This record gives sequence, structure tokens and C-alpha cells, in this order.
Amino acid sequence: MSKLSYSHMFGSKTHQVGIDLAEKLSAMVPVESAKVFFGNSGSDANDTHIKKWLKL
Repeated sequence: MSKLSYSHMFGSKTHQVGIDLAEKLSAMVPVESAKVFFGNSGSDANDTHIKKWLKL
């Protein structure tokens, strides 16, 4: 948060701070090849999941 207070990472956009945080978080969960999605709300998560599932 001290390096980057807000920046979206939607539509294949990202930045190094987000990549580093996602790698740290995925290393903490007991799931092989875990994926991390950052969103602003539950609707972001739901919309993205449906679009990915439907391959839109």
C-alpha cells in the first residue's frame, strides 16, 4: 500500500507491485498452481469468473 495505493489490473493490465503481491498470496494457500484475482467488489469477481468460464 505504501508503494501503490490504487491501480486497476483489469483487461490484461498489471504492474510489478500487483505481480509480487499475487505471488506471495498464492504461495500461502495449499493449492498447487493457485491463481489470484484482485477486484474492487464481488461483482468484479463474479463477472470475471462467468466471462472466463464462458470464454467471452
